[in-house]
Amino acid sequence: MGRSTFVGAGRLAGRRGRTGPRVAGTALACASVCAFPSAVEAQSAPGAPVLVAPSAGASLSANGPQLFIVRTSDPDGDPYAGWVTVTSPASGQAVATFATSPASSGQDSSGTPFAPLPPGNYTWTAAASDLPSGQRGPQASPQSFSVAGSPDIGGGAFTGNASYAPPLPAVGQPCAPTGFSVAATSAAAVVSFAPTQFVGFINFSGSGGSGCETSASGSGTLTLSASGLGATATTISCATLTGGYTRTGMHLRAVVSGPCAINGWATDTVTFAIDAQLVPDGTGGLTAPVTNAALDGAFVVSPAA
Repeated sequence: MGRSTFVGAGRLAGRRGRTGPRVAGTALACASVCAFPSAVEAQSAPGAPVLVAPSAGASLSANGPQLFIVRTSDPDGDPYAGWVTVTSPASGQAVATFATSPASSGQDSSGTPFAPLPPGNYTWTAAASDLPSGQRGPQASPQSFSVAGSPDIGGGAFTGNASYAPPLPAVGQPCAPTGFSVAATSAAAVVSFAPTQFVGFINFSGSGGSGCETSASGSGTLTLSASGLGATATTISCATLTGGYTRTGMHLRAVVSGPCAINGWATDTVTFAIDAQLVPDGTGGLTAPVTNAALDGAFVVSPAA
C-alpha cells in the first residue's frame, strides 16, 4: 500500500520561505475572516426630519420657553436626535443652534434654544443623527416663524416622569381607560408678577387620566401642584392647578390653571401651558403597554384669560 502524506496549513505556510498561507490555509482563514465584513454593516442615516413645531408662520413668545419639535424615522429603526439651526433672514446668519432630545425612530424629539430668541422673524431647519453611529442625515427644508411679545409672565423647561396605571395601550390595542401620576422639575424657571418675581427651581406633581385612550391619541383631565425655592430665598406655591391634556402619539399638550403665591403675594388665577414629549421605557408603546415614561418639555405661565 502506498504511503500518503498529510501536510497541515501551518507547514504549507512555512515552506519555501512563504509567510502567507497557500490554498489550504486560505480556506481555513476565510471561514472566520472572509465573512466578517457582512457582520459589520454600515449604519444608515435618518431621513430629513419633519419640522413639527413651530409650524410655518407660527409665532412664539419672547418671554417664555420656545419649544422646537422634529420627527423622523431611521432606516435601521435606531433612535435619533435632532440638530436645529435658526437663521435670521435679514442677515442670513445662524443665530442659534442646539440639539433635541433622544427619541425612538418615528417619534417626536424636542429641544429649546440655550437663550430665548428675541422678537423678530426667523427661519429654522434641522437634521437628525443616528445615535449609535452618529450618521447625520439631510437637512429639512427651512420653515419661517416669528417671535413676538405676549402677556406671558414666565416659564421654563422641565424633565420628569409619568407612571401609568392602568397603562397606556400599545400599538394596535383598543381604546382603554388610563390613569397616571406625574413628577417633574424645572431647574431654572422665571415667574414674574408685579411687584414681585420668582427665579429658581420648581417641582411639579399631580395626576390625570382618561376614560378612553389609544397609542395614537387621547385626552383627559389633569391636576397639578407646583412649589419652588429660589437661590435668593424667593418662593412660589400653586396648591391646585386644574385643567386637561391632549396627546398625539407621544406628544402631549396640557393647560392647567389656578391661583399661586409668589414670595407670599397672592396672584390672580394664572395658566400654565405645557408642551412635552413622553419617552416610554423599553418597548412600551410599541409591543407592550406604557407603564412608565420619561417627560421632557417646557411650560409658559400667563394670566388666565
